[in-house]
Amino acid sequence: MPGALRSGKPTGISLCMIVRNEAERLGGFLRHHRPLVQEVVVVDTGSRDATRQIAAAHGARLFEFPWCDDFSAARNASLRAARFSWVLVLDADEQVPVEEFSRVRALLAMPRFTAAYFRIVNVDPDGTPLGMHVAVRMFRNTPGVRFRGAIHEEVGVRGEALATSLRIVHTGYRADPQAMRPKLERDRRLLLKSLAAEPANPAYRYYLARTCYLLGDWQEGLRQASQARAALAAEPAPGSLALLTAHLEAVLLWRQGELAQAEECCRRLLHLRDDYLDAHFLLAKVCLQRRRLREARRALERYLALLPRFSTDAAALYPFGMLTTLSRGAEALNELAGLAHRSGDTRRALGCLAEAAQLDAAYAPTYLNWGLALLAQGREEEAAPKFKEALARAPDLHAARHYGELLERRLPGGRSAARKLPPLPSAPSTEEERAVEAACLATHVSEAGMLRTNLQRSLP
Repeated sequence: MPGALRSGKPTGISLCMIVRNEAERLGGFLRHHRPLVQEVVVVDTGSRDATRQIAAAHGARLFEFPWCDDFSAARNASLRAARFSWVLVLDADEQVPVEEFSRVRALLAMPRFTAAYFRIVNVDPDGTPLGMHVAVRMFRNTPGVRFRGAIHEEVGVRGEALATSLRIVHTGYRADPQAMRPKLERDRRLLLKSLAAEPANPAYRYYLARTCYLLGDWQEGLRQASQARAALAAEPAPGSLALLTAHLEAVLLWRQGELAQAEECCRRLLHLRDDYLDAHFLLAKVCLQRRRLREARRALERYLALLPRFSTDAAALYPFGMLTTLSRGAEALNELAGLAHRSGDTRRALGCLAEAAQLDAAYAPTYLNWGLALLAQGREEEAAPKFKEALARAPDLHAARHYGELLERRLPGGRSAARKLPPLPSAPSTEEERAVEAACLATHVSEAGMLRTNLQRSLP
């Protein structure tokens, strides 16, 4: 191995992680990352499954650490065991893509920097990006480098950190708050404990506000966000925490129907940073609800104009710390199509929908809206497959109804022929069940008559 640092540690990467009950994914994680690093340090905080056995079987250096409600304490135990010159910190539900391995290794030969920021991309179970934030995840293994904070811990590094475009894909995120509720309740408990010890810490208060928001406690979230924003107001130049806190406050106001205040918050944010992607998206939503359609269109157009920059320019994300609307371009284009349709500009509406389908082919509302726009022009032959595509992507009663009506008109004898077909018994009992059945019929039943019969039974 080439060279050694003054600390005496050989050049290489120690992958450090803390785990608990990760037997389901730890083996795949270790197999994936083993070619990247010189060692893997696993600190187990109390697993009751086969986590420890799996770690040992894959050659990891295994240590046990009794959980004490302090993520930094556990992570620092892993740092103490690291034997190589650089440390890479990951969790079992994270992954550095293989195509990034060579660029990660290249950091070892950059003497100017002591740490590197990575972009952490949150994805849902089917791989759809949900948001992105930045964090220091790789740093020199020098004396005194330690994590701080019982929760939402951060590593304190000296010297200059490199802002990279390197990605870590986080697959453990769940968009459904109910699926995440146990974790969120734990986070709230630890944050309240941390705030009791450091009541003036605005970061803890921001994270508590965000946790309350995800738990559905919007009133308490707003109270905490407002206090955090007031504590950060004295900063001479707003940093990422101040921007995130103000944006969260605007979101909570919007959720609670305080539209005028939410709009005011958005405009204050955009006065500070006109390139704040999330603020433009939220402003558009607020203006749509307030029937201020011209302002909504401007905000949507500005959002869409900025979006490619954040996809290609890694440095663009760093001033904001986190962005949550990077994957909502198709939604914005659908809103813009709706505004164009309202104004009678069907051609532009269709153009926006075609662009939305190209941007995100899985976004089902695009095809429903596309079908409706084509229907408005009397183009039934083109509209029918769009409704079918919508149903193939997600159950939707509106798409099922329109698709069924179009198929009915194609039957010999039209509506009268459809009425003669006998209805099937045992109609589904809930709207969701009706929608699911309608989607299954639309995508799997080939005979138009049978499809329409079942849709007549399934829909209200």
